[in-house]
Amino acid sequence: QNFIDMGIIEKVSHGLYMDKKLFKDEYYILQKKYPIAIFSYNTALHILNLTNRTPNVIDITVPRDKRVRGNYNIHRVSKKKYKIGIVEVISPLGNPIRIYNAERSICDMLRNGDFELELQNTILRNYFRSKDKNLDKLLEYAKIFKICYNYNYRF
Repeated sequence: QNFIDMGIIEKVSHGLYMDKKLFKDEYYILQKKYPIAIFSYNTALHILNLTNRTPNVIDITVPRDKRVRGNYNIHRVSKKKYKIGIVEVISPLGNPIRIYNAERSICDMLRNGDFELELQNTILRNYFRSKDKNLDKLLEYAKIFKICYNYNYRF
């Protein structure tokens, strides 16, 4: 409490304090507050540099039976599908965070229907140009999330 009173640190969440001189890493703070939250949809696609559009609201995915409070786009999925595609990356401010990989994020985008066609095209173009793309994994996820109904199709 003395450090808070002296203005050295500030409370950012229950049990989480930080140096007042540092920039707040909203992604890192959110995951410390809600470890079950995985960055997804627009947020994951932005962090993965598949789009240059900064999301207005952070997208997170949690299992259906978990509760999260805050001004976030909260997506709920079954526990089985929740675990598919989680990777750890470094946030824009240099902290470790968990997001869905490109393949999972693309499947979520295609299933969602809220993405503008132009944005979808940009994301897909950036993905297919990427040296990190994994087409076998994309096809596997498309089957799991029932996006691709012709299972004999190969990229």
